Order: sequence, then C-alpha cells, then structure tokens
Amino acid sequence: MNLRNGLVYSALLCGSLMNAGEILVDFEDVRLEGAGVEAYAGPGGGVYNTGSDLAGGFASAGVFFENSYTDWGGGFYSWDGWSYSTTVDTETPGYANQYSAFTGGAASGDVYAVTYVQAFAPPRIVLPSGLKQPMSISVANTSYGAISMRDGDDFAKQFTPEDEDYLILTISGLDAGGEEVASVELYLADFREGTEQGYIRGSWKTVDLSEFGSGIEAITFGLRSTDNGDWGMNTPAYIAVDDLVLGETPSWGGFDLLPDGWVDTGDALGWIYPLGDYAYLDRTGQWVYLPEGNMASDSCIWVGVLK
Repeated sequence: MNLRNGLVYSALLCGSLMNAGEILVDFEDVRLEGAGVEAYAGPGGGVYNTGSDLAGGFASAGVFFENSYTDWGGGFYSWDGWSYSTTVDTETPGYANQYSAFTGGAASGDVYAVTYVQAFAPPRIVLPSGLKQPMSISVANTSYGAISMRDGDDFAKQFTPEDEDYLILTISGLDAGGEEVASVELYLADFREGTEQGYIRGSWKTVDLSEFGSGIEAITFGLRSTDNGDWGMNTPAYIAVDDLVLGETPSWGGFDLLPDGWVDTGDALGWIYPLGDYAYLDRTGQWVYLPEGNMASDSCIWVGVLK
C-alpha cells in the first residue's frame, strides 16, 4: 500500500459500537413473575417460563434464548426452544415435570434454563456482538428425561446394560452463515459395555467449549438415543443448562475481529480490514487513515481518506 500521497479529507462516521468483555450467563437476571411465567404445583414449587408471552424467547446477560409457543386451547399448549425455571422436583415422573433439572436445582443461584430439543429445529442460543467466543457451559438431565430412562414410561423404554442404551448430547457452534464450526459431545446416560453398571447423569457437568474459537453466532443442541420409533426419539428430548461463560472476542474499535482479520462495522463503515493505523474499506475499495483510538464518542470515529 502506498501512503505517500497523504490525506485528502477527514470525516466523522457514526455507528453502534460495543465493548467486548467476558460474561457469565447464569439466568439470575430473568423475571420470575408476569406474562409467560407460571407457578409449579408439584413438590418443591418454583416457577417456569412457558413462552406464552409470545416474545420469541428471552435474554440473560444480553444473550438471547429462542423459543416458540402454541396454544391449542382447552388448557393444552406446546413449546420448543428454551424455558427458564426454578423448580426442584426430582421425584415426579412424566410430562407434568418437564421443567425440572434432575440435579434438584441450578448449578449456581436459583435459576437455570431448560430446552426441548427438536431434531428438525435445534434450540439456539444467539450470541451478542463482542461475546462470540464460548468458553464453557454446565449441562444436566431433566427429571422428566432421567426418570424415564431409569424406570421407563408409556412412551419410552427403561435403559439397560443388556441393550447398551445411551443418550448423547451434541453442542455445536455456528458461524454467521449458519455453518457448523465445531462440536462437542457428552453422554447424559451411558449403559454401553465398559461403563461399569452404566449411569444416568444426576449432577451438573461443565463442558469445555473453548475449541469453538471466536466468531460464533449461535450455539445449538442435539440429542441422540438408542430408543427410537417411527416418529423419532422416544426418550424425552430435554436438557437443562446453566452458567454459560463467554470469553472476550478479539476486537477492533469495539467490533468483533474475525479470525481472517476482517471487521464488520455495520452502518458505520461496513466491512474493513485494519492494519496498524490504516484500514481498507471494502465498501469503497480505499485505504483510510483510521487508528483504533480515533473515536470521537462512544459511537463515532474519525477517518482520513487517502489518495
């Protein structure tokens, strides 16, 4: 790049800037009353979110958990995606206890999240700008799923060593184009040969997500079981999560710095490639004088355009 011709003019360009930082998503900031939140009538009480407020999801620490809700009338409804809960019932079998973690409570605090995992529409956690580097997440079985695997029910079989049953959770990180970047697996139940007497996980397990790297737009979840029928998996497709840790994403000027060195500044400058005190603007095909510290305010930056 030839910078000898100097600056032609300077300009003040404004857009939305966001400083990155590590956060813990522990759901202690969600509301526990109002639209969409219902009281649990079973042992231990507590409340849970049904999604009946039709908001399409909820946020915790700026991270969005998608859900959907359908009212079928007559007191019947269906939901998928995410809920949050404070219920602690580890005794009651069946669908009525679908919002409880089998651990008897949250990994930390009082609130945790529960998801119903559909194979054709995996539940998504949408990450905010500046926090696109997942570090870890705590996961657990729900009481509905664990009791079903332990005892069997009207729809699903009891897990046994003879059948070498298992339930596997897959957690995937997606990029901006929706393509999978990386994934990790965890056995929530494992009765295969070589696992002693087999187990159904009854405690929270912290899963390392650091290999996902930066630039992750969403985290999705999938389940696979040895108990399947004509309509898919018979094992209740539920998991509980808590304490999602998101690391600081490498950034430039408050915007995410992608692994290939490019930065999407949105309405401010579009896509740019910073290099020292200069940056290439994809929008105009020009190099500009643009030190990272040249911010006139929290949402504006000065740039100098080169010949």
